[in-house]
Amino acid sequence: MHDIQRRPLRRLPGLLVLILLVGVTLVTPPLAILTVSWAARIHPIASVTLGALWSVVGILIAVGYGGFRILEPNQAAVGLLFGRYVGTLDTDGWSWINPLVKTTKVSLRLTTFETPHLKVNEAGGRPIEIGAVVTWAVAEPEVALLACDNFATFLRNRTEVALRKVAASHPYEADEGQDCLRGNTASVGAELASHLTEEAKSAGVVVRDVTITHLAYAPEIAGIMLVRQQAESLLSARRVIVEGAVRIASDAIRQLEAEGHAISDADKGRTLSNLLTVLASDRGTAPVVQVGS
Repeated sequence: MHDIQRRPLRRLPGLLVLILLVGVTLVTPPLAILTVSWAARIHPIASVTLGALWSVVGILIAVGYGGFRILEPNQAAVGLLFGRYVGTLDTDGWSWINPLVKTTKVSLRLTTFETPHLKVNEAGGRPIEIGAVVTWAVAEPEVALLACDNFATFLRNRTEVALRKVAASHPYEADEGQDCLRGNTASVGAELASHLTEEAKSAGVVVRDVTITHLAYAPEIAGIMLVRQQAESLLSARRVIVEGAVRIASDAIRQLEAEGHAISDADKGRTLSNLLTVLASDRGTAPVVQVGS
């Protein structure tokens, strides 16, 4: 692929050139009439030749009016002269350039797009849906325009490829502290941005940010995974309840002994059993607690 080196497009202030063109336009007709009349007295061929020259001058003046260009802030124009790249105009305002140079405007403003919800297999082989929003801008307008057919479409396609690649390299969820898609969306977005940076550079585009906006199990397994998550949440909650009940029951036995109550080993066992039944049960209970003899 041909390497495109950026260079500035030669320009003149638009207002200055307009004043010059208007002045030349006003002066040319009377000057042409005078010189052609003078030449006609000398020789008819001289007047015809001079008239043709003035016609060429008139054509050049008319063509000169086509050299005006207006650029808004954060906008650039890429110039081509007979198919050859001649420079990039990035000065906003009113400018005049060679009228024969064809210019194409390219926006340098920040732009965002959202990927469709892609169905991919995560690292564990389970199908998931994932989507992201990409913030990007054109950094090299001449490369964006001349190095690829459509830089916006190119970036969209490469984003989908990168999204599939990153999603397939991480599990959807994992134990606490381990890397996963669900618990580390910020780092996954940063990884996506890193993947896209090199891809986008070849198209003259810079990726500012990638944010994961949609992440879920695919519909065909969503129900099953929801049951699994509910079961895991229930087990976690029961574990906390049991740990708390054991601590409370142990503290109760120690406090009774500290207050001078004599409790046999058998009574301790019954007491602990009854307390755990009351504290850890998810239903109302009414045990009989016997302390001492």
